[in-house]
Order: sequence, then C-alpha cells, then structure tokens
Amino acid sequence: MGDNNGDPSEIDDAIQELDEARKKYLECEPLLMKVKKFLEKKDGMILDEQEKLVKEDYRLVYQQLQEIREVQKMTKNYSENDSFDAPFTSLIASIQGNQQDSEGYSLMKAELLCLTSEICQLLGGIELRLESVIGVVPRRVILEIFENLLMAFSTLQDILAGILKKFHDVNDGSTLPATIEDWAKITGTIISFLTNVLLKLPGFGIEEDQLSAINKLLDRVISIYCPELFFGFVRALGNLEVMATFKGKIEEHQCQIGLLVEEIEQISEYK
Repeated sequence: MGDNNGDPSEIDDAIQELDEARKKYLECEPLLMKVKKFLEKKDGMILDEQEKLVKEDYRLVYQQLQEIREVQKMTKNYSENDSFDAPFTSLIASIQGNQQDSEGYSLMKAELLCLTSEICQLLGGIELRLESVIGVVPRRVILEIFENLLMAFSTLQDILAGILKKFHDVNDGSTLPATIEDWAKITGTIISFLTNVLLKLPGFGIEEDQLSAINKLLDRVISIYCPELFFGFVRALGNLEVMATFKGKIEEHQCQIGLLVEEIEQISEYK
C-alpha cells in the first residue's frame, strides 16, 4: 500500500487476511478464558510447579494482549468492553472507512497479525500444561495407564473361570495344561504392562494428589496380582492332594481381581 489511496484489490486482500486471522484468533478465546478462570481460582494459593508455569505462560500472553490493545487504540476504535476480536474488526472498519493512510494501516495490520499469531502459539503451549493441572490430561493418562491392565485382567478372569470349571478333571492331560499355558501368557502380558506403566509414570506430569491415588492403586495391582499362585499351581499339577488346596485360592484370587477391576474402572472412569 502507498501513501495515497490504496489499490482496491490490495485493500480487499488485506481485509480478507485480517478476517481469516480474526477467525483463528476467536478460536483461542475459550482457552484464554479457561486459563484466566483457573488462575482466578488459584489466586492467593500456593502453586505447585506446573501451576507456576501456567501462570508464567499466561503472563507472557497478557503482555501480548496489552500490545494488541495499543495497536487497537491507534485505530481510534477502542473501548474497555470491546469483544475479543475487536482489534480486527476495528482495523478492518478503519481500512474500509479511511483509505488515505493505507501505509499506516498496513503497518498496524502486520503488527496485529504477528501479535495474535504469537498469542495463539503461546496458548497452544499452555493448553497441555493447563489440562495436566486441572485434571483433563490425567484422566486420559489414567486411561492409558489402566486400559491395557483392564483388558489383561478380564482375560485372566476368563482363564481362571475355565480352570475352576475343569478342576474336577485335573488328571485330564489334554485340557488343563493348555489352559495353564494361557495363564502363563497372560502372566507375562500383565508383568509387561505393569513394567511399562511404572517406567512411564514419572514422565506423565500428573499432579501430586492424583499421582498418589494412582500409585496406591498400582500397589494394590502388584500385591493382588500373584504370579506365585500360578507357579504353585503349575508345580501341583498331577498331585491331587496338593491341587485340592488350590481351588479355594484360585476362587479367592478371581474375586480379588474382580474387585480390583471395579477400582480401576472407578478411578479411570472407564466405560
């Protein structure tokens, strides 16, 4: 754009570019309100490390918002009660109503586009951090932690039920060993899932209260999940007297796993 009347096509292109940026900027408003609401709720409280980072990130966003306000004031279309996208609508209206200072408006356009783009990028970075401290990410993480275990325990319950049904045929060499092999496979699967969870857990960025609850549940998983029972039963195969002592143990184990599955479903809100 030059100092005189701008080229109508250039003006139309500038307005279109501003309007497209305005729509993207509006998409950031709900997240910005979410951050502000969270920080207002935490005002005066001691913040943990992740919450402090959210606050610091928002401080950077706020600085950019103040700069946008200064750009809007240059258009002389400014009010404290303006809508979130007012910086764009004000500049568009100024360009449409006064095309004499097209070069000045071009500079304002460039600055506004740069500032709002930076805000959207900053908010994108805040989003995951914010969700981690208000519990949205933890729910997804909890599901990631426990979903595989739920499926594995469901399989184990079916296997144990099958063993109990065949218990009166302990000398049937054609059926029980095959079921024991299935139990062995799911034992290895559960150990693998538990190992993976315990290794990844510190990196999930879960807030302390939730992490404590998850660790307690994992402790219960480890204590209830009992490979010793499996190996004891394998060693007892063929010894009717010893095997007779395992029926009640397997029934109790199956019951405990059922209760554990209910606990996992409750904490993970698994449907």
